[in-house]
Amino acid sequence: MSAVLTPLAPRDVAARLRSGRAVLVDIREPDEFAREHLPGAVSAPLSAFEQAH
Repeated sequence: MSAVLTPLAPRDVAARLRSGRAVLVDIREPDEFAREHLPGAVSAPLSAFEQAH
């Protein structure tokens, strides 16, 4: 299976988030996420994935 990535304009990302067709995953560390993040973003720190492998 091959993934295809399609660039999206910021307005298209916003529209998908509003419609529920997308989830914004923030891979920054928890302290960075706590300081500020976009509304509706989900925290999934990259370091957690790196430690798992």
